[in-house]
Amino acid sequence: MRTENIKDDNVPTLDVATADHGDVTVHADQLPTVTEDELKMLGMSRDELHQCFAEGAKLMADHIASDRVRPVASQTLDGKWEVSIVHYSEWSDPLMQGPGGTV
Repeated sequence: MRTENIKDDNVPTLDVATADHGDVTVHADQLPTVTEDELKMLGMSRDELHQCFAEGAKLMADHIASDRVRPVASQTLDGKWEVSIVHYSEWSDPLMQGPGGTV
């Protein structure tokens, strides 16, 4: 899994908010190869990851890159996962990054 946010409009992504590792970006093409150790790092099961990814894709269907939003999965206090659409901050917005990934 990539822990940095690599801009690729052709590959859907989901950011998973983790307590110990910050936001971890999972790309659709990585779903079949996510290991048990990576799932443990995320704190979720494979089924939960797939469900969150599907929900994120559904929520993003009404958005385009210039909306500057992304789906983020986070765990609620009761242990369930929810996916929300979150705006990029001015510091992490891939559309605002110049050559070489700098702002």
